[in-house]
Amino acid sequence: MSIDNCPPCYDSIYASLQEKLGPNPSPGQIVDAIHALPPPAYETLMSGKQEDDLPQLTPEEKIKFQAGVATTMSSSSDEATTKLQQSANEAILAVNAVETMFTSMTSELASIDAKNTPPKEGPFAPRLNTLHEVSSDHKNIPCMS
Repeated sequence: MSIDNCPPCYDSIYASLQEKLGPNPSPGQIVDAIHALPPPAYETLMSGKQEDDLPQLTPEEKIKFQAGVATTMSSSSDEATTKLQQSANEAILAVNAVETMFTSMTSELASIDAKNTPPKEGPFAPRLNTLHEVSSDHKNIPCMS
């Protein structure tokens, strides 16, 4: 990897956000500013690796910081509620799009299965249905903790 291809460091991203946002930004302004970052900066910020870049925080301070973030995200302010609702709606649309793709692909594969001799592993459509069941089973999705 050349020096030109290195991802930006967390501190520089954080400093630029602070400069753009100024003092006392609202939760919505913060979310909008983060979503406006270029992809490499966004990925660095969302990677969660900044803890490694902040050695001055003790484990207790990190816990306090995480609790503060959780409290802010669960605040009952209208702006936070609106942003969380918007994100939830976008997640629902994404899930519905994936469901539509699975339905369409299953239909296409069933048509292919009907017109051709299935491979030794068996028809395609049932295998896709199995993948769909596994992907839609919330117990198989790892939790972020």
